[in-house]
Amino acid sequence: MYKKYLNNCTLLVLKKLMLEKEGISSSTTFERNKKLTMAFVGIKKIIKENPTRLENTVAQSILDLQLNSAEDVQEILKQLYIVGAKEVDVGEGRRSVIVFVPVALLRLFRKVHTLIIDELEKKFSGKHVVIIGQRKILAKVKKNNRSKIQRRPVSRTLTAVHNAILEDLVFPAQIVDKRIRFREDGSRLFKATLDKHSEKNKNVEYKLDTFSSLYHRLTGKELVFNFAEFSRFDFLPQ
Repeated sequence: MYKKYLNNCTLLVLKKLMLEKEGISSSTTFERNKKLTMAFVGIKKIIKENPTRLENTVAQSILDLQLNSAEDVQEILKQLYIVGAKEVDVGEGRRSVIVFVPVALLRLFRKVHTLIIDELEKKFSGKHVVIIGQRKILAKVKKNNRSKIQRRPVSRTLTAVHNAILEDLVFPAQIVDKRIRFREDGSRLFKATLDKHSEKNKNVEYKLDTFSSLYHRLTGKELVFNFAEFSRFDFLPQ
């Protein structure tokens, strides 16, 4: 991919020199081809065959942010790429964008999480955008299976993946408590409690309805959020 980018840049430079040698103004042609090349470079920000138009837009937005950021932020953004994106309906005529990234890059994505989210929400006209790690759930190994296979990691279980999705949704906010309410009809209602006094939670408070809808679409579980009346630090000795 990088070699193709270099070859494209070389061809553009040679084409410009040839046009200038013939006395033809090449500024307009060169600028147009430069924009096409930058769009091609944006493909490096997504690792997927036949990406959709939405995914290409997200990849290009991350590349634009990389080119217009400070050097320390650029070093982080250079290492990042996405593996998918989709737009979903979250009810009441609102839509949201989910960006899927490799789990191995989640730590780096969280260092520039606010910058990326602000850039994408500005690009998509105020639609709420969330970044979620691309995880795979492995089926439980049956006892009568005699074939020698690797034990299922805890991080690949259904419960672990669903908990990780919840943490990705509310980041940078932190969940201080989780509960399950069993209704009379046998259905379950999941409750997640956020620290009311945390500064990080103030940035996501207006998105909680969106998070609940997205969690239901991704896991099939009904979830509601509430805030703890007391901070976890209130009970520490003075």
